[in-house]
Amino acid sequence: MNHRILFAALTISVLSACTDATGQKDPVVLRNNIDSVSYGLGTDIGNNLRMQLQGELLDTLNTAALTEGIRDALDSTERMTADNVRELVQAFMLDAQKRMLAKEENEAAENLRKGQ
Repeated sequence: MNHRILFAALTISVLSACTDATGQKDPVVLRNNIDSVSYGLGTDIGNNLRMQLQGELLDTLNTAALTEGIRDALDSTERMTADNVRELVQAFMLDAQKRMLAKEENEAAENLRKGQ
């Protein structure tokens, strides 16, 4: 399993949690170098996640649960074991990969029909 994907997914959820009920983000005040570095790391991780989990994969994530998972991990109160998390994420990624492959195969078949 790619741990960068999981870490990036968790980071995205934290960033997503910074929106209020109207969907507007509360601006983060970058008061010092640590704030700026923290924000920069967050944007880097978020960009990596967006590139790795494109489209449907990214859209299906429950950002509230993702945010809670980050908070629990940071204060060592996880509700799942590392093995359980690994199994769940691997199964999710495998299923998503199968769906993307099926979609690509359908598109290829459609393109063949159009070309004939």
